Amino acid sequence: MVFPFLAQTLCALAASGDEYWDSAFGVPGADGPVWAITVHGSHVYVGGSFTEIGGVSANNIAKWDGTNWSALGAGLTGGALPEIHTIAFVGERLYAGGFFTQAGSVGASSIATWDGINWTAVRDGVSGGVRALAVVDNSLFVGGSFSSAGQLTVNNIAKWDGTNWTPLGDGIVGTAVDSLAASDGSVYAGGRFTIAGGIGATNIAKWDGTNWYALGQGLRAYDGVGGENAIVRALLVTGTAIYAGGGFRLAGEVGATNIAGWDGTKWRSLAGGIDMSGEVYALVASGNYLYAGGFFGSAGGNAANDIAIWNSNDWLNLGSGIGNRNSSATVLALASNGNELYVGGGGITLAGANASTNLALWYIPYSLRLSQAGNQLSLRWPATGTNFVLDAKDNITATNWSEVSSSHVLHNNECVVTDTVAGPQKFYRLRKK
Repeated sequence: MVFPFLAQTLCALAASGDEYWDSAFGVPGADGPVWAITVHGSHVYVGGSFTEIGGVSANNIAKWDGTNWSALGAGLTGGALPEIHTIAFVGERLYAGGFFTQAGSVGASSIATWDGINWTAVRDGVSGGVRALAVVDNSLFVGGSFSSAGQLTVNNIAKWDGTNWTPLGDGIVGTAVDSLAASDGSVYAGGRFTIAGGIGATNIAKWDGTNWYALGQGLRAYDGVGGENAIVRALLVTGTAIYAGGGFRLAGEVGATNIAGWDGTKWRSLAGGIDMSGEVYALVASGNYLYAGGFFGSAGGNAANDIAIWNSNDWLNLGSGIGNRNSSATVLALASNGNELYVGGGGITLAGANASTNLALWYIPYSLRLSQAGNQLSLRWPATGTNFVLDAKDNITATNWSEVSSSHVLHNNECVVTDTVAGPQKFYRLRKK
């Protein structure tokens, strides 16, 4: 979306938003699904089930440095269908989890670590698949569908401290832990289960370092026998709120379709949630906004193809979104550096109106703040928006915008441009470079 401004009055003009989808990032993209994305420093790491990404050969995991793609050694391979579901960093060490038996030249059971040069197995790995990772201090929490980690008996979740595996009490009894999130020393686990640490917990639970706790009545398909057969595919902690996404209809005592928020005491719905025919696979926060991705055609009753923004009150789309309702496109992974939103998935051929193969990049638009003294107008936006330029025009019906000649300066974590207002009115917009 574009944010035009009159010198003294904000004017909201409609725009498609598709101009914020990058036209080159998803070309040629990945030749298979992208399940995991994480941003670390100036680099972006992606994992999935692919052999080529950005025209570069890479076995299921790769790195983007802002200009080029590169493989991480020989990658992660082996097994019936090798794929990476989750990536996390503990310090400068990367951990990747999924379904595989080989990490570089060494055997590795579904989890491995990369030091920037070599792959190393993580102490005998786990007996099944890894679906989620979360970091607390220097410890890595590992969730998935497995009964042992190293030589220890565990139930679908365990902790790795860099040397040893440790169970989390009696673990989680059920099909799988599909998602993890951490905050203030606690770990939240979501997935497909009914028991955590011996207590009833429906598809979501909290570990405080000693004990497991349920989050109210949890997340369910419906009340009654079998109603627990829902799934929590994504968890996100932002501020004091916990957000859960997946496939469910009830959150605690309220109706909530596929996404809900927990405030520490109770569950709440998010303005109608995500359409009932879809599911949420990925969540990420950037600034004051929550981004949700998955397989769906609407959010809060508004059309949104597989990706949407929650602004604390309403759902908004990202232009034309990903794919269309006649496609099988599904957003499986989201990550943001505050300036850009990275999108990964399967069956993706479009991002906005641009060709995009299982990878896409959305430049997060910024709103302008302004103040005026005489004929001098100061316009400000967040300092992370250095890839945006300021345009102006004197007539709202004019089609041509002109770039403001004054360059921005950085001040108090903002980009600031000062312009002279000569006529009765002037309109401004931020435009991606």
